[in-house]
Amino acid sequence: MKQLIRLDEPESFFKNEKKIEFYKDLRDSNGKIRSRWNLPTYQEDIKKVLFNTTNGECAFCGRKVGESDFDVEHYLPKEQFPYLAYSFENYLCSCKHCNQSLKKTYYPKSLDSIKQSLGESILVNEIDGVITYNKKEILDKTTDRIIEPTFDNIEEHLDFEPLSCTYLVKNNSSIGEETYKMFFNHREVVDYLQSINKQIMKMVMEGNSKDTILDLGFICGYSFYIEKFYEYWTEFFN
Repeated sequence: MKQLIRLDEPESFFKNEKKIEFYKDLRDSNGKIRSRWNLPTYQEDIKKVLFNTTNGECAFCGRKVGESDFDVEHYLPKEQFPYLAYSFENYLCSCKHCNQSLKKTYYPKSLDSIKQSLGESILVNEIDGVITYNKKEILDKTTDRIIEPTFDNIEEHLDFEPLSCTYLVKNNSSIGEETYKMFFNHREVVDYLQSINKQIMKMVMEGNSKDTILDLGFICGYSFYIEKFYEYWTEFFN
């Protein structure tokens, strides 16, 4: 799992009065939250920034995604946290498998009592009952959650073992454990990483340059794992 640096939201992203207006008209006639992030006016710029944040990889598994063919993942799901539905700080680039099949609507149950009230600060004096979502304050105190790769120091929670192609949970981290169980504790994940590992081992043995090997990440994704495998086999054969 790759450490990420969150980029600034695009200039076109809805702000100020427009954002308040959208939140006050949050749901459609069927009670569903309106997906403003998918509106043509904003979608291209939103997805471009999220795509660039991960260098075109899923923020969770590392799989390569298309520049437009990926899910705008809500770290705190919009169904449970409606007043964070349009918070750019809550968005991640995710492949459809991680978002729709693995994470789904998972959220920290310790936030149950405030999930419907937690919202962006701009809404506090505009919508009754909304309380400010201070990301650092909330996430630092919440341990029954998964890693947020633009916020957490991943190495405090998980350690990847190249030889076994799996993760070890560090410091008895419940956050690391939840993340491991959700995304990585699957036989097919280990099998696929093992196949990448064998390829990298062969390339190192054949004397391919570091740049040639790491460039594979731009083609197939999984750049975090490719680098870890490269480092392991380079040291092993030296």
